[in-house]
Amino acid sequence: MPMIEQKAYFLFLAFLVFIVPVFIKVIELLKKYSAPSLRGNFNFRISARSVIVLALKTAAFILAVVSLAGPLTTDKTLKEWSEGGNIVFALDISKSMLCEDLRPSRLEKAKSLISGILKDSVYDRAGLIVFASRSVFVCPLTDDHEALADFMASVTTDMVPSGGSSLRSGLENAVAAVKRDAKAKWGTIVLISDGEDLEGDDYRDILEDAKKSGINILTVGAGTAEGGQIPQYFEDFFGKSKHYLKYRGETVITKLEERTLRDIAEATGGKYCHISKAEKQLKKELDSLKRRSLRQRDVFMMKNDFGKVLSASLILYALSVIITII
Repeated sequence: MPMIEQKAYFLFLAFLVFIVPVFIKVIELLKKYSAPSLRGNFNFRISARSVIVLALKTAAFILAVVSLAGPLTTDKTLKEWSEGGNIVFALDISKSMLCEDLRPSRLEKAKSLISGILKDSVYDRAGLIVFASRSVFVCPLTDDHEALADFMASVTTDMVPSGGSSLRSGLENAVAAVKRDAKAKWGTIVLISDGEDLEGDDYRDILEDAKKSGINILTVGAGTAEGGQIPQYFEDFFGKSKHYLKYRGETVITKLEERTLRDIAEATGGKYCHISKAEKQLKKELDSLKRRSLRQRDVFMMKNDFGKVLSASLILYALSVIITII
């Protein structure tokens, strides 16, 4: 498939293609509406030879600009077999993830963890789901980890209006995302949460479905057993101020619920780890999965064919000169 290396030259050519007809139209209007004494200046005849010479020179010029743009063509296609699978990150963005018992916060710590894992998941397709009272598919499964990182950088607790937490919502959407790719031989869900489930919905049927489908759920605990307060920020006339969430006059303390996260992991044959040690343990766990399969990828080797295009341009120009002379 032909491609262009230097798009600026190609845009310049497109500009010329647009401006030349406009210039011709201006000449026609001047000829039509100019004073009779001036119309004689526009009365010229075009011979067949002139048309051919003009066409050859125009084509030569266009090819010269295209050669400067650097036309790329496929030199050869290589077949590469690579190891990998599908990884769906299910990230808790409930208000409790703003707690600062982990610095700078549970949420920022979790986002940093995902970035670290993606750096070494070269051949894995990864996707991102965020959840609170409901879940949102932020980024579908993709090989483009840079795009996923861009999506993740914009994740905040405001992406889902309600601040409550529903583990069922996150798990349901994540399992569905993995199962949706029928070609994948295996899939893994990495659930990152503080384990609090304010909605209290039953999700055992989802865990059973995941286990039957061969989907491992690896869980990561974000928070501490001692817990901490949930900060809230407000802006008023005096600037930005920080307060802590209260319920019925009492300051809310959010704690890590490790037992919940352990049960989720064990139900599908996965493992639980705390976020402080998660990056190393998750990489090891992902590498040790025996259900990994080999995926074939086409690697296209491109070459710049400017020489051929420039040669064609010179030949056309030379023909235009020869026709002019004879």
